[in-house]
Amino acid sequence: ETAKRGINSYYQFSKAAGFEIKRIQVEGRTHTDPYLLKTVLNTDKGDPLLAVDLEYAREMVERINWVKTAHVERRLPDTLYVYIQERTPLALWQDGNDLQLIDTDGNTITRHELSNFKDLILVTGKDAAKHAPALIATLKTTPLIHEMTDAAVRQGERRWDLHLRNGIKVKLPAEDIAFAVNVLQKEQQETKLLDKDIEIIDLRTSGRLIVKTRTGDAKSYTPVSHR
Repeated sequence: ETAKRGINSYYQFSKAAGFEIKRIQVEGRTHTDPYLLKTVLNTDKGDPLLAVDLEYAREMVERINWVKTAHVERRLPDTLYVYIQERTPLALWQDGNDLQLIDTDGNTITRHELSNFKDLILVTGKDAAKHAPALIATLKTTPLIHEMTDAAVRQGERRWDLHLRNGIKVKLPAEDIAFAVNVLQKEQQETKLLDKDIEIIDLRTSGRLIVKTRTGDAKSYTPVSHR
């Protein structure tokens, strides 16, 4: 108890000497709730700056769902500085009736205010979140296909079907996805395939492209990139 009183006296002395929080500076915050951040820091203007447990404060900030990493430091004489690196939204993940926002590691960020992220790709399936980062990274190598993709459905926990914004379904192979989407992008660039009245494009067979039109006709042919 005596030691505790001594510590408190030291902090009060340091405050009187000018080491008092006059400013809490936060950088890196975009989505993190500022009120929640203030709550977990559990400090305010007028508190002794030297009394802040920096490591504990960092740990508490990193418990916030949007925060990936945090750094907390004192900037003498009167500033508590907090830098946060937020998680990067990747996709919306639907598993049954549960809809979540996931980050670039496939981890859940939040289930709330998801309308702000309606333009992200929707991935569905039990293990879709785990495999979504690799799929979307691959799609980004073909910007044309990435931009046209509205949703990706995990099939049999082994491969994907893409649902394009114009209603076309693209069946991707279990392996060599990068090769398949490159074939599709080249086909669009050369023949405008995705602008045609097509229902399904099947890319599961290497070197072949199977197309089913909305009238029910099916055609298998060698894609442009193989001719």
